[in-house]
Amino acid sequence: SFERGGHWRRCMMAWKIGLGILLLSVVVMLLVDNGTSSGSSLKMPEDWQEGYLAGDILYTQNLTGALLPSVGNGFLATFVASTDLYVGGLYNGRNLKGIQGTPSSHRARVPSFLNFFVTNSTVNLNTEFGGFAMNLKEATFTARIFFDNVPIQHKIYCHQYYRWLMVHELTIDNSNGVNPVTIPILQSNGGPSSDLNMTVWETNSNYTTYKA
Repeated sequence: SFERGGHWRRCMMAWKIGLGILLLSVVVMLLVDNGTSSGSSLKMPEDWQEGYLAGDILYTQNLTGALLPSVGNGFLATFVASTDLYVGGLYNGRNLKGIQGTPSSHRARVPSFLNFFVTNSTVNLNTEFGGFAMNLKEATFTARIFFDNVPIQHKIYCHQYYRWLMVHELTIDNSNGVNPVTIPILQSNGGPSSDLNMTVWETNSNYTTYKA
């Protein structure tokens, strides 16, 4: 699960000084437990530490569990690693609650063709590179992982200006490698949606357009 840094402690300034010192101690202990101490098995990336302490970054060493972060911009939204994508104003079903067998009005599920990730990747426990971060200030999710000892950064965000655009940025650093490396990418959209009848409208080597 994700843990947050020390932003919340600023809200406690009106409390007694003794309690404030106690809260500060808790924050320092969290920082040590999350890998910034020299004795930790995994060190938080240095460029994430300031944001973590400010409460702008949630950090974890793995993504196991059901409480994964969401990424959105008010128009598009999805959960990390989810096969479901939702669009503002796109609903399905009649608003007839109470009538048995009638689906109520709900947000229509769009298959997330943007759900892809690097397969067989690992978080290297012996470097300062690995981990996962949800940046609340920049509204981005970043995974720093390894494949075949090659560091990879995978950043996901929804564009703030082009609201229909969700972006995946893959940065692969093979500068220390002797041979080329092929990165396996797995894409899963969860299959057709029961809310939409989607068909391919246009396709080429660069993109595929669907209509519903």
